[in-house]
Amino acid sequence: MGRPKTSAPKRELPYLKVYVSREERHAIKKNAAQANVSVSAFLREAALGHTFRSTFDHDAVLALSKINGDMGRLGGLLKMWLAGTPDKGMPVTDIRRLVADINELRHKMLDAVQRLG
Repeated sequence: MGRPKTSAPKRELPYLKVYVSREERHAIKKNAAQANVSVSAFLREAALGHTFRSTFDHDAVLALSKINGDMGRLGGLLKMWLAGTPDKGMPVTDIRRLVADINELRHKMLDAVQRLG
């Protein structure tokens, strides 16, 4: 995909003018962004009957990786507390807060996964 291979500069190539509503323009720009191509490339390829491969929402993937790291850290702390002597060391209130943090991160992870869907 991409711009056709020609020796002519882009400004010398013929172009098409297309009239669209505001809603159509918004939808086209959104679809082009999801396909990770310019609007021009998206319209050209779509008009020529080419299909686009689905791309991931990179922001959601980045958020998931951060959440995964946080979950691992919090899980490690909880495991360390459970493996030791729970009545000594960390106060129970801190453990309850840790479990609440893990639950909050679980909800964030579910939200990020749903954005990918």
